[in-house]
Amino acid sequence: MLGTPLKNLRKFKELCGKDGLQKIILVTTMWGEVDEETGSRREEELRERYWKTMITQGSRTARFEGTLDSESAWHILDPFIRPRV
Repeated sequence: MLGTPLKNLRKFKELCGKDGLQKIILVTTMWGEVDEETGSRREEELRERYWKTMITQGSRTARFEGTLDSESAWHILDPFIRPRV
């Protein structure tokens, strides 16, 4: 990762603190706009190209499915509601 994305990541890490990345969930959206194969390929690119450093330092990823009943949103927030032991 070079240039602006790397600079942004550094700033983000400064804002979050040393152990802050373990409290970050990187969320993908718009799953209703693409087929599963295309979406999964794009998601993998995000993980490997842009988010890899954050993931290796404890950040997690999740999909926001955009469900009308808010189930997807609660699923994403669940780790903050019921932290891992």
